[in-house]
Amino acid sequence: MVLKMILGEMPDEKIIKTDFSRVHSQTIKVLEEAKSARKVWAVAVDELGDAQHSLITDEEDPEHNDARKNGLWGAMMAGTWGTE
Repeated sequence: MVLKMILGEMPDEKIIKTDFSRVHSQTIKVLEEAKSARKVWAVAVDELGDAQHSLITDEEDPEHNDARKNGLWGAMMAGTWGTE
């Protein structure tokens, strides 16, 4: 994982592409790892989910509740600088 390399550890796992429901917990984990390594990070969330589970059309989900509730607000409430 790139984060572990920057923090001074060799990666021993694959990068996980997280889904909307894990944004908050994964962001907290990244920020806690940085803090314990005495690093300060500006964290943003980019490219959530995969093609099947990312943002779907307005016709399929006009309110985009999952993306808004878990993706956007999950990221912001965990301390990110934003989402894309």
